[in-house]
Amino acid sequence: MKKLRVGVIYGGRSSEHEVSLASAAAVFKHLDRARYEPVPIRIEKDGRWSLPDAPPLLESAAEVIQTRADARPALRETHFVARPGSDTLLSIDRTKTASTVSAMTLDVVFPVLHGPYGEDGTVQGLLELAGVPYVGAGVLASAVGMDKATMKLVFAARGLPICDYEVVRKYDWKKNRHAVLTSVVDRLGFPVFVKPANLGSSVGWQLRHSGLSTWQGWRESISCCPPKPTRCTSTSSTPFPGSPRSACTRRCGQRRGSTTRRCSIA
Repeated sequence: MKKLRVGVIYGGRSSEHEVSLASAAAVFKHLDRARYEPVPIRIEKDGRWSLPDAPPLLESAAEVIQTRADARPALRETHFVARPGSDTLLSIDRTKTASTVSAMTLDVVFPVLHGPYGEDGTVQGLLELAGVPYVGAGVLASAVGMDKATMKLVFAARGLPICDYEVVRKYDWKKNRHAVLTSVVDRLGFPVFVKPANLGSSVGWQLRHSGLSTWQGWRESISCCPPKPTRCTSTSSTPFPGSPRSACTRRCGQRRGSTTRRCSIA
């Protein structure tokens, strides 16, 4: 039986780059080599695509972060062909005198990307353009699922129960952050979670029990967001100043007798 050639895309431009490497290591570890031929495809933090000579091995994001940059595998420049055809990838071997281009066909792609520029429908759109089958949700579901502010609107429209929340836009935050904070706290109170709307559940969040005038947590959370004109969500008592995002969402819910609220920055 012919093996399916699976392109496993990992890394990416988001702040969750190292988490993606750890997830990809688990995928490579458990793919059945009797049925599949896995091909590691790494996206660097600056957006460059490459074919490493070996897949990632560390299944802990903390271990990945501690690994020295010079311990990375050798990389071969590669480019994704964004049109239907027999060639999915073009890799380039460059020397001082010449460059050699070789093509590779993939049967299916397994995106193991976290955060913006990978989990939000962008890579899924690229794969749709190329006509390559891929694992996971499509473009629309990925985009909506990644943006927690938009996701809540969709949930509410279908009658699904959601926690109370508030969206704070970047324009309003920069114009009068004190008014924004006062409005959010008056409506939701404390404790409050603030979280970038377009990052993973464990990245950039803050829990605030009080502190209308404390901003450091918000700055740190916002700094996790890549400079992309989409939304970001947060988990603390107020939105973060200087967010590259345009909105912030807040939610609240009951937990063990106490009230927990969330704010998402976009």
